[in-house]
Order: sequence, then structure tokens, then C-alpha cells
Amino acid sequence: MARPRNSQEKLKLQLRTIALMNVLRLRVGAENPSQFSEWVNQKSEHLGWPDMKGSNKWYKYFRGDIGQDPLRVLKLLRELFPDVFSIFYDGPDRIWTALWSDDSDELWQICSYQDIAYGCQPDNETIELVGREPFFQDSAYNFECSLLTNRSLGQALDLRDLSESIALYRIHMDINKKTRTDETAPYRCLNS
Repeated sequence: MARPRNSQEKLKLQLRTIALMNVLRLRVGAENPSQFSEWVNQKSEHLGWPDMKGSNKWYKYFRGDIGQDPLRVLKLLRELFPDVFSIFYDGPDRIWTALWSDDSDELWQICSYQDIAYGCQPDNETIELVGREPFFQDSAYNFECSLLTNRSLGQALDLRDLSESIALYRIHMDINKKTRTDETAPYRCLNS
């Protein structure tokens, strides 16, 4: 279990932990840590887990009061939530990867936008960029069109949209370190 080396890593650990617990809490329909503890007790009874509601075990995780990655808790929770490691390390809708990864390939995996689909368009009909990987400009344009279309149709933007906006923006910043571009779509996507 890795201990944070500095205050920034400690803050990231706290954010990851608090976000994980609240994503799981919302997923099971619990309104507070107590209800979540009760749900876990009911679902884990057949697994032989000890009573975790009476011990208030989950409260410190909901507050982010931990000093290192909660690997034992993640392994336990994986029995009830198979994607718990992904939520903790990558974030809900990969927001942590978008915010903190310095790996361009990881950022591209978040925003591998290949086609545009409009809300009123039949499911089997999309506009695809085939035959080549899209250039950054193509991806940014397609994503921006998707955001604008969804907004014009009254559809709410979600965390996935924010993750992709951040990833495109960070890729754009990396590209601009090497060669100057006039692309403004990443800035507009972040302001949507």
C-alpha cells in the first residue's frame, strides 16, 4: 500500500476515496453512509463479512480519512462491485485519468471519438471517420459538435463529457508545446 509522498498526493487519495464511496453509495440508492453500511451488511452476510455498520467502518472512507491506498477495502468491495478498482484509480467516467495522467495515449483512450450521432438520427446511421485514425482537429470538432447537439436537444451534459473535454484540452496543450495550433475547440468544450 502506497503512502502519499506529499500534500498533493494526499489530496488526490482523499478525493479518490470520497468519490469512490459516494459513487457506490449512489449506485445502491443509499442517502448516507449509514444506509450504505446497512446495504453492505445485507449483501455481504453470505460472504461471512463482520458487521460493518455497528463498527462505523465506512465513515472514515466517506470522509477520506486514510493515510494510504485502501487496498484491503477495495478487495473486499470488489466482491460486491467488480469495477471498484477502476472507479478508485481511473475515477468515475475516468475523470482522474483526464485530470492527472501525463500519458497522451491514456488521454486519447478517453476521447477516442470516432463518429457523430445525432439524437434524431436512426441508430444504424452515423457519420464515421473511416480509413484512418482521426486527427486531433477531427476529434475536437466531432466532440464539440456532439456537445452542441446534445445541448440544443436539451440533453444534460454528464461527467463523461467533462472527462473527455479535459482530456482533449490536455492533449491540445501537449501538442501546443511541440507546435503551435490555432485549434480553439478544446477551450470551447471546457466552457460548454
